[in-house]
Amino acid sequence: MIQVLITLPFAVFGMVFQLSFITVGKAGFGAALSVMGGVLNIVLDWLFIAIFHWGLAGAAIATGIGYAFPSITGILWFSFNRKQILHIVRPKWRMRTIVNSCINGASEMVNVLAFSVIAILFNRILMKIGGSDGVASLTIILYAQELFGGLFRGYINGISSVVSYNLGRGDKERLSKLFCISIWTLGIAGIVVTVLSYLAGGAVVDFFAKNNAQVETIALYGFRIVATSFLMMACNVFASGWFTALNDGKTSAILSFCRTVIFMIVPVLVLPGIFGMDGVWMSITAGEVLSILMSIFYFRKYRNMWSVKV
Repeated sequence: MIQVLITLPFAVFGMVFQLSFITVGKAGFGAALSVMGGVLNIVLDWLFIAIFHWGLAGAAIATGIGYAFPSITGILWFSFNRKQILHIVRPKWRMRTIVNSCINGASEMVNVLAFSVIAILFNRILMKIGGSDGVASLTIILYAQELFGGLFRGYINGISSVVSYNLGRGDKERLSKLFCISIWTLGIAGIVVTVLSYLAGGAVVDFFAKNNAQVETIALYGFRIVATSFLMMACNVFASGWFTALNDGKTSAILSFCRTVIFMIVPVLVLPGIFGMDGVWMSITAGEVLSILMSIFYFRKYRNMWSVKV
């Protein structure tokens, strides 16, 4: 635990430099560093655990080195390449900037905190309805959901720096184009992911539920209900990330809090009483439906921030 906590600064700086590489037009280089860090982590896990027999400590050290590689490379890159848009300079204490950054990132904090609370609530309800098999099925569905939903989060993380940069320039024309391109891209991606989840959902569930036919049956049935929410999830994830990139942390936090807390808790407390275990899976889709209505409302309300046609 201590070893992992020590590596947190490297993880944080790694994320900062990843976004910075995108801003200076080196997205490919930043992605390559992330992949190399992950591969290095895997190789060192094998070396430290299987060969050196260092156990959990070896795994923690490998994780730390995997984080440190892209972070240290980023420090060197932005220290010596001083002709590009971004480079490291002597820091100045700007409390207002720090506070505004924390407020702007509140939505991401809400997502992380809410996930734990919602998972506990879902587990308690499923334990009453379906026992341990129901809880195991939920875990599989959440993993599968993260597997497919990661595409949407990856997209908004990739364009957020570009959005913020054009916001700073006051270039509404480019922001408007980015918005339209993103809606179309995520709409198509959402449809493709939904189709893939139906075609490949069995293989994904089987990977997690090998040799347990009961859990596999429940998880596959539930996952196909949850899969109906992927297209809406794409829009909702984009909405929160879009407003964060526009430096509107308040709106982003409202969207995230409603989507991950209110619009999850209310359906899961109501629908299982009507539809049983099906109601648990349906509550995830119901939450995304309510969230997309709110996302559309805020898109229309604040469209003057990026639209050239108000």
